[in-house]
Amino acid sequence: MIKDSVTNIVKEYNEIFDIRLNRVIVHSITGAFEPEAKIIIDSLTVHNKSNMPTPRRNIRINIVDKTWIRNQKQKEHIMLPLLIDKLSSKEVDCNQPFTFLLKGHVVDKPGPPLRATDSLFFTATMTGLERILPVFDITGHCINIQFPIELTRISHMNSMVVGHVTKVIWSVKNTSNVDFGVLSENKRIIRVRLCKTGGEVSSSALKFGLNPDQKGVSMIPPVQTMENEYIFDIPLLEAGETLQLEATLALTEAETFECAEFWLYLELGKIAKPSSPKIVHIQSFDVRVSIIYRGFPQGFYPDVLLVTNHKTTREEYLAWVKLFKEILGLQFFIWDISQMGHFGLKRNIKTLYSTEPTTLMKDLAGKTMIILDNKFEYGDNCRKVTARNFVLKNEWMEAIHKNDNKFV
Repeated sequence: MIKDSVTNIVKEYNEIFDIRLNRVIVHSITGAFEPEAKIIIDSLTVHNKSNMPTPRRNIRINIVDKTWIRNQKQKEHIMLPLLIDKLSSKEVDCNQPFTFLLKGHVVDKPGPPLRATDSLFFTATMTGLERILPVFDITGHCINIQFPIELTRISHMNSMVVGHVTKVIWSVKNTSNVDFGVLSENKRIIRVRLCKTGGEVSSSALKFGLNPDQKGVSMIPPVQTMENEYIFDIPLLEAGETLQLEATLALTEAETFECAEFWLYLELGKIAKPSSPKIVHIQSFDVRVSIIYRGFPQGFYPDVLLVTNHKTTREEYLAWVKLFKEILGLQFFIWDISQMGHFGLKRNIKTLYSTEPTTLMKDLAGKTMIILDNKFEYGDNCRKVTARNFVLKNEWMEAIHKNDNKFV
């Protein structure tokens, strides 16, 4: 039995009112659900499932703190209308401030772009009694958190020869519906930095630079050695736009199987300080110094073929040199799959010592092949492979039975 406090009419109900949150409309002040963004609740739609209207008592709605969601102002709340009729819905416009913050996030290592999910939950509390309605919001509202701009995968040649130049291609992608850059409305700077982070190759032996006709950057820095970071800005990246960037990397000197490691940083101006960039994504790549097989010079008769890849280290290479030359007294040569792109025993190979092409099957008659079977990345999609993925079974059988080859 319920007495209406306004009409004084007493009514009997077989069930208590049951309000549920049906719909939530939110938006970010930055246009993206990114770390440190302020998120505004625009409206809530509440449905009363029972045959009893809600009482004429204030019901306070609060935001629940979660992993990413920070309701830092506990006093920030809204009140539902004093009466929601039976079996009806009411849309509540949030005319007063009703917001939450997404927590900060530090990007300090290479990897995929930030992708996080959290659930926005609300509590409904009857004031005075301070009674929480337990089933008001049982499903939550999904919030997907990510930075609005990110790097794509870097396409490059991961095996280089001294004196050669390779292309390095990647893109900066705006995944949001808001423009960014100093020329955009929010003035948030976009900066790209490349630095050499490790490896035996001297920084002075590596020269990097954007193509001179590159579009979409503020100013194209000149080609430089990697003793210092290579830095440039993107003045405007429109909503949904992807800007492809193409550069060159030259190797002037290095020892076989030395390595150079690089980190590529993408930075975006802070929400409160648009001209102060912070890291939002890091990608990495590396190059390994190798050699190109071009046949044997006259008088060189190797005993062993060592099959390598761009994950073969300088230390491993020197250990093989010591074993073959100093301990066993054997001559050997290198076939680097990452550099040559295949391990076909019967495929034609241009040689420096003859006008006619040669093949590994021809050059390796009666020889031993030692194949390093570690995993390495291959192709633009960086597929994980081993040397076995490049082997043609019929060629191996011919090599064993007709060419007197031995495989280790």
